[in-house]
Amino acid sequence: MTSISHGSGSATAPLLRGLLWRLAGRPPDNLVMVLALSAIPTLFLLWLVARQIRESESADTPQVRRM
Repeated sequence: MTSISHGSGSATAPLLRGLLWRLAGRPPDNLVMVLALSAIPTLFLLWLVARQIRESESADTPQVRRM
């Protein structure tokens, strides 16, 4: 995340970084809660990949011209 925000002048990246540090510093004692919190970003990323695959498969593929 640091390389993305370097030189951009955005205040969002430092805020997100601070939030992540606060959450990482206080993990819950309950294992079920830790698994639930870790499942949220995992499921989101899986959904995002599936959506990208669906969109790429549904798009018309350009035909290659042979010379």
